[in-house]
Amino acid sequence: MKKQLFLSILLATLSTLTQATTVHVSAKANQVLATNGTFGSFTTGTQAFNNRVTRDVGTYVGSNDAVASIDLGFDSTSVYSGNGADLVIFTVGNGYNFGLQVFDTNNNQILGSNGFNFSVPADGSSTATDGIPTEQYPNGTPLCLTNGSNSCIAAISATAVNLTNDTGNSIANNIEIGKIRVFIGSNYNGQDANGNTATPLFSLAGALHITTVPLPLPIILFSSGLALLGWAGRKKTA
Repeated sequence: MKKQLFLSILLATLSTLTQATTVHVSAKANQVLATNGTFGSFTTGTQAFNNRVTRDVGTYVGSNDAVASIDLGFDSTSVYSGNGADLVIFTVGNGYNFGLQVFDTNNNQILGSNGFNFSVPADGSSTATDGIPTEQYPNGTPLCLTNGSNSCIAAISATAVNLTNDTGNSIANNIEIGKIRVFIGSNYNGQDANGNTATPLFSLAGALHITTVPLPLPIILFSSGLALLGWAGRKKTA
């Protein structure tokens, strides 16, 4: 059995471009498994590509391609589906969409057979219905990229994702996530609050569940009863 990691990682805004605010997740996607398309025109940060999309909320990548994608894994950390939101996708700016597919450790797609598009609202609103966790907006102020002053260049949006099946219902708990695939590019362009073209810029992905969800008590009792019956049967035949 894989060793469970009882570790809470704080995703701090490490770049000097961002405010010193944190968003809490349990693990971040720290491994680039594959890419499709070209990146660069909408990219910031001096680090290598892998570091830009796995380490720092203040660095990001974008693409001029119609569809560009990044496959990300969680390296040695085991992450699972659980109660409520399962993933948080960090992007820069607002007013666009991005695509997402999620696979289990057997490479079976578990976020709907066709994946889903997620909307990052143009107004950067923080209501529960838009998928952005309210903890991202302490005192109503969004995380943002800055230019060294107090002016905000662009908001850092965090979209919470509850893994669902083809019928829109949450998938079962305790399914181990093998990798995620994030889609960006001009097919996902939109408009910001000022009517300008908004391009999706991917920054980072995090997972919320790194331990399995305990079984409900009735199931535990039922399983224990079966085990006792098996033990009693062996005693009688001994």
